Order: sequence, then C-alpha cells, then structure tokens
Amino acid sequence: MAENYFYKPLTGLLQRIVAERAVGSLIVIQLNALKTQRTNDWRDDGGLAGGGALFEGGIHWVSLLASIGLTPSRIHATFPRNGTAANRSAGARERSAVVTMEYAEGGAAALAYSWDVPSLINGVRMSRMVGTDGMLRFETNGLFATLLGKQGPRIFVPGLSDLAGYRAMMSDFIAAIEQQRPPKYHLALARRDLELIERAYASANPDAQ
Repeated sequence: MAENYFYKPLTGLLQRIVAERAVGSLIVIQLNALKTQRTNDWRDDGGLAGGGALFEGGIHWVSLLASIGLTPSRIHATFPRNGTAANRSAGARERSAVVTMEYAEGGAAALAYSWDVPSLINGVRMSRMVGTDGMLRFETNGLFATLLGKQGPRIFVPGLSDLAGYRAMMSDFIAAIEQQRPPKYHLALARRDLELIERAYASANPDAQ
C-alpha cells in the first residue's frame, strides 16, 4: 500500500512534537490544505471518482493526522460548497471539505481542504499545532516550522529534499522486500485511513447510514 504522506518529514516532526510533549497536552491542530486544483476530468464524475475532493486528495491529510502518534476516535465532515449548480446536477462530488478529528488521548484536529481556494505564494500555506504549553507553527507542506514552548523558540526544517515523502516511501518498500518484512505503512493502516474517510462521509450524510 502506498501513502507517501505517512513518510513526509512533516509527519515525522509532528510525531516528535507529540512524543516529546513539546507543546504540552494537545488542544488542537489546525491544518490548512486549501489550494486551487483544476480537474476537468474523471474527478468531476461522481460515478467514476467514487468521491470528491476529500476522497481523492483529502485522504492524504487525514492519513497524516491519523499518523502522528495519537489514536483517532471520532471524525466528522462538512462540505461547505459542492461546486457549481451544473456540476451538482451532473453528479459531481464536493470540491471543499472541513474535517474534524478527535483523539482518544485528548485534543482534536481540524482539516480545511479545498480545490477552489488560491494560495498567496505558490502553494505556501500555514498551519499550527496548539497545546497547553506552546505552539508549533508550520508550513503545511513541511518547508519549515517554528516552535514556541517551555524550552524557548526553535526552528525546524524537516526535510527539503523529500517534502512529499516519496523517497522515504520507496526506500522503505525496497527494504521491506529485501528483508521480507511488512513496510512501515501496511495494509492495516491503509484500511484505517479508508475507514476514517468512509466515516467522515457518513457523518455528513446521516440519512444515508
């Protein structure tokens, strides 16, 4: 199973911040993944795509939020707008989604994901992790992060050479084959992520359950 966001340097940094309690007890992660993405292809056909923006692209960010060392317990999705009236009548799915995820250990995450919101500087967006003892501000793709906590300010550059995590993912896959072991991102985690997305869609359409 391939999920490169699991291998992103940013994911590793968030895992470290959580494990070290560098911001104290987690209150909220506000993840800004708004962008402009043109489709005009099978993604606009609900019958072919199987889902909209959340299913096609938002699942990567849901996987990241589920992989920071905390246990997702509840998830809910809201779809603020579903594109133009013509798209809706043609069966197109959502192009924007707001997802909230609660963790069993405490705290929550809020993901804002869209294909219809331009970013100011070529895809650069800011997000943050807020805790009882500090705050981690980070560029959503993982370009850089700044931490204000009990130990004073710190600056991180998680990994510019592999921002998307593809290199680490392929290295792990090759090592898994050579060592005859499961990769770090395995089938059970893939099922977890898909189930989270299915639960998110179900929460937005309670009458369909």
